[in-house]
Amino acid sequence: MRKASSTKLARYYVLDKGYDSEAIHRQIREELQAISFIPLRNWNASYVSGFYRQQMAKRFDRTVYRKRNLIETVFSVIKRKFGGFVRGFGFRNQVKEIKLKCIAYSLDRFLKNQSILRVD
Repeated sequence: MRKASSTKLARYYVLDKGYDSEAIHRQIREELQAISFIPLRNWNASYVSGFYRQQMAKRFDRTVYRKRNLIETVFSVIKRKFGGFVRGFGFRNQVKEIKLKCIAYSLDRFLKNQSILRVD
């Protein structure tokens, strides 16, 4: 998260419940100055430990969390269409390859939505 935040600051960090810990909530709130949306591992628990976990449990926004599914779907489509692996050896080349896959996905979606190119 630190590395990602150095590239682009985010207002929200939406993670799955496997990341539900007070340390991660604290890092997101204090260090990254953002809001965390991480569902509790057990919503039926009578007590939620940790100051930041309690705050998040009270203010958990399900509509924001559901948008995570859209992102996961896009990642899934990119992996199916263009492969779920990268061939670049260096980190910079891997990042370039991922960006190119995202551009190719965007172009594909754009062309599919053009009425001129639609095949019905």
